[in-house]
Amino acid sequence: MNEEKFGIVILGPPGSGKGTQARCLSSLFRLKHIDVGRELRRVAEEKTSLGLHINTLIYKEKVLVPDDLVLKILQNAFEPISFFSGVILDGAPRHKDQIQSIEHFLQQLGVPILCALSIRVDETLLVERIKNRYFCPRCISFYINGIDIQDATKDLCPKCRYPLERRKDDTAEGVKKRLEIFSKETQLVIEEYRKQKRLIEIDGEDEPDIVCSLAHKELLKMIQEKYANKNTA
Repeated sequence: MNEEKFGIVILGPPGSGKGTQARCLSSLFRLKHIDVGRELRRVAEEKTSLGLHINTLIYKEKVLVPDDLVLKILQNAFEPISFFSGVILDGAPRHKDQIQSIEHFLQQLGVPILCALSIRVDETLLVERIKNRYFCPRCISFYINGIDIQDATKDLCPKCRYPLERRKDDTAEGVKKRLEIFSKETQLVIEEYRKQKRLIEIDGEDEPDIVCSLAHKELLKMIQEKYANKNTA
């Protein structure tokens, strides 16, 4: 396999484990993990006009951040990737109209999107996961209280020994709104990649290691097919 860089978009509803799978796959494929949602939340904590604006959009109005701001955040987060084989984009595109602008941006940087990976999880399980979800603000690891960690209100992050927190939008109202947005907006992104025959779908209800192993296997097949077709073209 040659050294051409490539990008992967990871998609799924809130609570589906996108971040966990993105970190696993970024390690296996030597990809730079860009978590757009994390970058947006980080900027939302800043006492700047941009930060205050994004904070209002995310936590008060609970709407998608406009495309121009997403691209701005993406550009700021995109450091040189000379030591990586490409990128795995987590949290964008969030709706169909973002696909072209984001892919064009990455194409200009020499990192064309190979495919999108969609993680499927039943909505009842999603709500249950999010209701009990905590995260470490230092290493950005997520844990399900009572499963991954005994008592997230007292125990420290197993990886870096930092106090755990709840996401501000991990409320009943916030979860409902995010699931509605996913159904109305992001599902169309999945259908567009399916139409382009650049979609991989996997079941995200199993243990994270099993899900990652399955995703790794399917992505390897797509990468091999891409280079096989290119070499015979």
